[in-house]
Amino acid sequence: MSGRLPRRARALASALLAGALGLSATPLRAATTCSASTPAARNFVLRDVDNHKWTFASTRGKVVLLDFWATWCAPCKIEIPGFVEMYDRFKADGFEVVGVSMDTDLPAIKAFAGEHRINYPILIGAGADGVSRAFGVEGLPTTVLVTRDGRICRTFVGQTSKAQFEDVITQLLAASR
Repeated sequence: MSGRLPRRARALASALLAGALGLSATPLRAATTCSASTPAARNFVLRDVDNHKWTFASTRGKVVLLDFWATWCAPCKIEIPGFVEMYDRFKADGFEVVGVSMDTDLPAIKAFAGEHRINYPILIGAGADGVSRAFGVEGLPTTVLVTRDGRICRTFVGQTSKAQFEDVITQLLAASR
């Protein structure tokens, strides 16, 4: 024996290590083509930070990044600047970012939004358990990518790199042109 593991054992070890590190064991390109079979809950209405009603149905026809976050969540704070940049970069192509804060302290949410220069809608999700359940939120951050036709493509739980989000977003935008 040459000291190397058989191919199947190497693949299994790689998958286990990737899982332990919170990474995808499959190459990202192959994993991002979504079959998008789960419809997103487009009928929910939440209030934004200025107490205006906001409906998810208003995003119809757009690729949507729906981010469930909180001001106290360290990984959320790391991801949000990337969402601000991606929104600026892709909004003209039919891309929308929507932040759903799970905080209850409205002044803290507003201060956080100003400090981080958030340029997309921020909705108040605290108390809206039906919305978080509809999107499978079990921890923060949870980010859901929705196709133009309203189907959930990918759900990311935990801190995810901007590059991973961009890869899926650019594919979804290109596929629907």
